[in-house]
Amino acid sequence: MAATKGELEYANLDALYDAGDYARLYALLEPEICVVTQAQLDAGESDSEEDIELCWRLARVCYALHSENAGDKTKAEGYIRYGLNVINMALRLDPNHWACYKWKAILLGALGAFVGTTEKIGYAFQIREHADKANELKPNDPATLYLIGRWCYDVASIGWISRQAAKALFATPPESTYDEALRFFQQGADALVDKQSFPELFVWLGKTLTELKRKDEARVAFETAANSRSTNAADAAAIAEARTKL
Repeated sequence: MAATKGELEYANLDALYDAGDYARLYALLEPEICVVTQAQLDAGESDSEEDIELCWRLARVCYALHSENAGDKTKAEGYIRYGLNVINMALRLDPNHWACYKWKAILLGALGAFVGTTEKIGYAFQIREHADKANELKPNDPATLYLIGRWCYDVASIGWISRQAAKALFATPPESTYDEALRFFQQGADALVDKQSFPELFVWLGKTLTELKRKDEARVAFETAANSRSTNAADAAAIAEARTKL
C-alpha cells in the first residue's frame, strides 16, 4: 500500500527516525524513490525528478539500518551501498543541499568497514570534502561538526604502519591533529541547544581531551555524556562507554 500524504510529511518522517522506528520509515520511503545508479546512467538512463528531502531521509535511515544489522555484514553493507546510490542521485539533482553532503560523508565513512585499505584511505579525502561542504552550506550543525571532529581524530590516531602505507599510495595523505579534532568537537558542543541530546559527541570530546592530557576537562565531557538521554542504540552505547571512563 502506498504511503499517504500525511505519512510522508517531513515532520512525521523525522518523528519516526527520532523514535528509532527505522523499519517503518524505510518501508515508507523506499517505494517513493526511483533510484538511478551510476551504472544505469552509464547505460543511458536519466535521473527522474525526486523530492530531495525524501532522498536524504532515505539515505539517513539506510545508515541507521546498517547499524542495526551490524551482525550481518552482507545486509549492513547492502544498506550502505543502497544509501550511497540514493544520496549520489540526490546530489546530482541538487548539488547545493547541505544534508546530502553530510550523509554522503557519513555513508562513505561507514563503507570503509567493507573495503580494503587503499580504497578506505581514498575515501578519507572525499569524506572531509563532503563534510566541509555540508558545514559551509549549513554552519554550526552539531552533527556535521561532530563528523569533522571524528575525521580529524581518526586521521590523527592513524598508526605508523598505516601512515607509511598512505604515504606510499598518495602523494599527500590525509593529515590532522588532536587539536583540530578538539576545535570541531567543541564547536559542536557549543552549538547544541540540549547538551544531553548527543552523548557520542561528548564521549569523543572526552577522548580527544584525554589524548591532549587535559584529564579534568575530559572528565567533565564524560560526565555530560554519562548523564545524557538515550533515544537509540548509538546513544546507549555512548552513555555506557562514558560511564566506564569515570
